[in-house]
Amino acid sequence: MEKANNLQQKVNEGLANVLRNVPLLFRNFPPEDLRDFFRLGHARVYKTDDVIIEETSTELDTAFLIVSGKASVWKDELHLATIGGGDILGETFLFNKVGRTASVSATEEVIALIFRRAEVLEFFRRKPERLFKLFIINILEIQQRRIAGMNAKMIQLQRRLMQREGSEEV
Repeated sequence: MEKANNLQQKVNEGLANVLRNVPLLFRNFPPEDLRDFFRLGHARVYKTDDVIIEETSTELDTAFLIVSGKASVWKDELHLATIGGGDILGETFLFNKVGRTASVSATEEVIALIFRRAEVLEFFRRKPERLFKLFIINILEIQQRRIAGMNAKMIQLQRRLMQREGSEEV
């Protein structure tokens, strides 16, 4: 019982920090709807080096909100990003049928809220339709930002490759 209370206290403290800078996924949510949404989450603690998401996992109906701690995103043994409190993983879980795009592991203790597709869809069924539309628009904006970031990285890599090829010709 004490362990559960301690976890809930850590979750509450982490969410208070997250709410100071509301994640893009929840932008423009009324405060009461945001609180109700967070109550859907199932708290879980990941110790250092624990795998949070395995790229090859067939479990596609969950999303994760990092409440506290740091984690690393990996693809083909390449480190792509370090994420922390307020970051969302698997935000396309409502309509994702393709699979995970990367693996994520804790680099220090991570507390995450896990959201399940069926529970989230039921939540939105009980709310005004505009809230679900906001959620979907926010997902699209997150995806657009990620695509823009990937494009910028590809351009950087292409320029480096061209510079390297140019210096080898001399």
